[in-house]
Amino acid sequence: MKTVNFFLDNRTFSKLDCSAVLESNPGIGGTEWMILVVSTLLSDRDNGIDVRILATADGMFPAGLKYEKVEDLSDAIIRSRNDDYLVFQHDVNNLRSDIYHSDSAKLRLICWCHYFVCQKELDYYADNK
Repeated sequence: MKTVNFFLDNRTFSKLDCSAVLESNPGIGGTEWMILVVSTLLSDRDNGIDVRILATADGMFPAGLKYEKVEDLSDAIIRSRNDDYLVFQHDVNNLRSDIYHSDSAKLRLICWCHYFVCQKELDYYADNK
């Protein structure tokens, strides 16, 4: 079984009911909504994938979707070190702080770029194992 974690910074919308994300966007950002939709659909299927949301705040998520509270992306990377994948949203501020590193030989980081990313930022991801 593969384990796929999705990092979700939900501090700004933790009080919104996100339990029915497959019906519509509850008023959160498009990328955040799609992260919840994809993780919900993956977790609902018999596909050999164990899915977990690593969220920065407690929230109202779809029934059956596992989640764990983390401090930030750095904490999510540390907590995912024994898992297979961690999907995170592109954020140029995280590039500047250079936090995309893991001591795990197993963990693969996947950047979700739902909007324009400049060449320099793409080069950073391409050069980072």
